[in-house]
Order: sequence, then C-alpha cells, then structure tokens
Amino acid sequence: MKDYKTMMLVTIPWTPTEKSFRLIPVSADCPYLDVVYWRDKKVLEINSTFKKQEYAMFPKVDDNGDIEMRKSPKKNENGQTTTEKQERRMTEVLQKYYIIDKGEIVNFIKRFAINADEVAFEKIINETDIVLAETPKIIT
Repeated sequence: MKDYKTMMLVTIPWTPTEKSFRLIPVSADCPYLDVVYWRDKKVLEINSTFKKQEYAMFPKVDDNGDIEMRKSPKKNENGQTTTEKQERRMTEVLQKYYIIDKGEIVNFIKRFAINADEVAFEKIINETDIVLAETPKIIT
C-alpha cells in the first residue's frame, strides 16, 4: 500500500479564543496545496494541484489600464451597487473539493497527516458552536 502521509497538521487561530486547523504539504509529491477546516461551516476545504478553466467577472479596463466606469449604477447578483463596467473572461483556477461528513474528515486527516496522532484535531471538529435561541412567544 502506498504511503499517503505527505502533509503536516497544524493548528491556526480562528478567533481570538478559538482554534482551527490546516494541513500543509511537506513533500513534493503531495497531491494537495492546502487543506483548511472551516469551523463556521463545519467543512474541510481541499485545494488540489489540478487546474481547470472557469468563467469569472473582471473589471473592464481601457487602453491605459484604468477601470471603465458605468454611466449609471447597477445592482449585481449580490445586491451590491456597482459603478464599474465588468466583462466575463475565461480564467484558470485550482480545483477545490469539500468534505462535510465528520467521519470522512477524520479519515482524510488520518490518511494524509504525518502527525495526526500528535494534534488534537478531533476536539476542534467535535466542538459545537450552535447557540439555541429562545422559543418565540405569541402576543395575543
């Protein structure tokens, strides 16, 4: 069986009082550039070395390299007002993968991290940040 342990597990600050973790490559044959655990989403984001072509919106520039402005403001898909012209272009991006199941996250880390048994990453995964709100009261 091939040894997949090509990454090192490190803890990182998430907030001033909480920690998260990431995996960083330690050998040249590692298939991933970066792996980050997002505490707020409870998901492991994996950035691979594979590249793909994808369309994206970029500010439109004139011959001098200055951003061209619109005559009238327009709302974009996020509801924000934009005053600059945009154009759609093909760009090269890195392929990302997401793991959302807790058991699969633990399995991935144990498979790829050389120091998985030395860092308490399961404690970070098992911590719950869910705050239960009070039940609403009906006013009659």
